[in-house]
Amino acid sequence: MARKQFLSFLLIFSLLISCASALAEADDDDDWDDNVDDAWEMEHPLRSGDYAYALLDDGTVEITSYGGADTEIVIPDTLDGKPVTAIGERAFYYSLSLTSVTIPDSVTHISQKAFSCCFQLTSITLPSGLTAIESGTFDLCKSLTTIDIPDSVAAIADDAFIGCKALQSFTLSPNHPYFFLADGALCRTVDSTLLFYPNARENRTYRIPDGIAAISAYAFYDCDLLESVVIPDSITQIPERAFYGCSALASVSLPDSLTEIGIAAFSFCAALTDIRLSASITEISAGLFSGCSSLATLEIPDSVTIIGGDAFFGCTSLTSMTIPDSVTEIGANPFPRSGLQSITLSLDNPNFAVVDGALVRKADNTLLSYFCGRQDAAYTIPQGILAIGDNAFAYADSLQSITIPDSVTSIGHSAFLFCRGLTDVTIPDSVISIGNSAFSDCSSLATVTLPASISEISDHLFFSCDVLSSVSIPDSVTRIGESAFASCDQLRTIDIPDSVTIIDHGAFRLSGIASVSIPNSVTTIGNGAFSYCDTLTDVTLPGSLTEIGYMTFAHSLSLTSITIPASVTFIDNDAFKYHNSLTLTVAPDSYAEEYAKAHKIDYTYPD
Repeated sequence: MARKQFLSFLLIFSLLISCASALAEADDDDDWDDNVDDAWEMEHPLRSGDYAYALLDDGTVEITSYGGADTEIVIPDTLDGKPVTAIGERAFYYSLSLTSVTIPDSVTHISQKAFSCCFQLTSITLPSGLTAIESGTFDLCKSLTTIDIPDSVAAIADDAFIGCKALQSFTLSPNHPYFFLADGALCRTVDSTLLFYPNARENRTYRIPDGIAAISAYAFYDCDLLESVVIPDSITQIPERAFYGCSALASVSLPDSLTEIGIAAFSFCAALTDIRLSASITEISAGLFSGCSSLATLEIPDSVTIIGGDAFFGCTSLTSMTIPDSVTEIGANPFPRSGLQSITLSLDNPNFAVVDGALVRKADNTLLSYFCGRQDAAYTIPQGILAIGDNAFAYADSLQSITIPDSVTSIGHSAFLFCRGLTDVTIPDSVISIGNSAFSDCSSLATVTLPASISEISDHLFFSCDVLSSVSIPDSVTRIGESAFASCDQLRTIDIPDSVTIIDHGAFRLSGIASVSIPNSVTTIGNGAFSYCDTLTDVTLPGSLTEIGYMTFAHSLSLTSITIPASVTFIDNDAFKYHNSLTLTVAPDSYAEEYAKAHKIDYTYPD
């Protein structure tokens, strides 16, 4: 959960990548625009010019999509004689041509993400009857410089303007009933909450006025010109991601009144070198200082009882830390990819100990965090450790070999995630469970010995282990998990024991597997299990199999023939998608024969 919280920023990054990919595809295909126009018209039966719409219960219409390519548009107040009162969710999403939009006063509602990813949009005129600006309405409108908020707007979502990198100012009437400006920052009147500070405002320093009672989530998100912030005593909480991505922020003055700082509040403040926490703070929240690569010192006050997972992820300048006895709970490795070399604890700390360069929880002898800053090439986990915690060695790039003692019974999820120098691992028979993604993205891992005590290959266990060529699956394993060997480029063959009953979704997707014999014990092969396997030429399916699911062998173009057992009674329409020269060997009068006929796939009978 902690890693999911920390990595939520990737949603925005992924959105940008998907938009860029779509644009690249457009450039590569001369017919792309025509295809898009045709698809748009088919998808939207109610159209008037460049606008698609839906009829509302009151006889008015909502614009649901825009199919034009104009740079400046004035949205009409009627479509086919019906008043336009609403703009639907994502209606103008990714309209790359738009630079200026004027919305008619007939519109009272604009839905979430209506103008998201309009990268060239510099000017927007909002209607005088608009009541709310919803979540993500203008996110990633990175050319938008100013926004005039009508007096009718009574609510604005915290994340309405995320990614508006050029936004310099908001404009309000002096007597706006719901909002006011505090030295350029947009604030809500009813509770004196600072909602949003313009990303591109040129002031390098900002002192939040004393009358402000609260800061909203995302309030200073990505304000990368801001260098110094002073927070007054009237503030008691800093919510999640409030200062996320303020890359130039070097100085933050926190008040003694502060009792809570939310998840990732100062993530990726790369210029922040030190910060003094209030003595009233009880928790270092998940991802709080993740990506603060210049943070070199931090004193944790005695009031703190919890340190969240990934709290100091990527703090490469942080080499040492003192954890007070007050801390009773530490989440999944707070220090991955940091420069941490040592942690100081009191000699009689009741909850934690430092053992051989690692932080250990005393209650259950769990190794919580290996100190990445030690830069060890080889490491032996101390005898007596019972469990390797979630993310415990994550991003320890220097590690080439790891010795796990026979006292260890479990390895947590993502325990060795992104240990890119790790070349081989032997897991003792004492280990009975290995968590999801435990060795994911270990790009130098060539061989693995798994113990006969485990019952499954967990989800994503060896995902993207690029050079993994040899894995011995013990007879105790009954399930090969989702994407367990996906993107293992060098994995050419694997022996699946007859104890295995399930090969889950995407288990070998995008792998280098060339030949596989699936035993009769297997009753389920998940969607996409062998899809995009470019070198797969030989597959033996078991007589126990009854279904071949969605995309199971899709895009595995080297597979030119496969025998379908008579036991199979269902094959998904896309099971062999993108195959142009596939021949199925089928039993006469079988379901597979009928499938081949229906899908115009070549088939033959067995000898």
